[in-house]
Order: sequence, then structure tokens, then C-alpha cells
Amino acid sequence: MLKIEKSIKKFKQLPIEIQLIIDNEQIGSKIKEINTKYKVNFFPLLIYVVVGDLNEKQIQRYSKIEFGLSDIIANKASEEFLKNIIKPLIKKN
Repeated sequence: MLKIEKSIKKFKQLPIEIQLIIDNEQIGSKIKEINTKYKVNFFPLLIYVVVGDLNEKQIQRYSKIEFGLSDIIANKASEEFLKNIIKPLIKKN
């Protein structure tokens, strides 16, 4: 499995502008909603995706393995994460 420490080091090497876009209250509140709804912690997932350690296609598998979600729930959580977090971030950049 992925090591968050390595991904955080990569994140800290990103331009400050990108770090500030990722680390803002709006993104944080959306992730908290997803975390609460599905009983997961997608904050590390956001870092993994932003630094390129996971791609969009790997999010569902990660959710299933890391949190023990069923296929259906992992799919729903992943879709919500992509729709509400990743896609809007891509549009900003």
C-alpha cells in the first residue's frame, strides 16, 4: 500500500499556489462530508491523486481495499469524490 509520508513530501514540493488550492476550507468541508457519509478518510486519497501516486481509475480499488467497502459503496464514494473534489480542482487549474 502507499505511504502517505512519501506523498506528503511530493505535495510539499508542488508550487505554493497548488498547495493553497488543495488546502482550503471548501475542499476540506466537501471531503469531510464524504468521509462522514461513507465512514472513510479521503484526505490521504486527495494527496495521492494530486501528486500522481493514484489515478482516477485506481480510486475505487483504493477505497475498497483501504476501507473494506463493498464494490457498490466503493463505487459510490469514489464517484462522489471525483465529482465533488477532483473534477472541480481540475477545472481550477
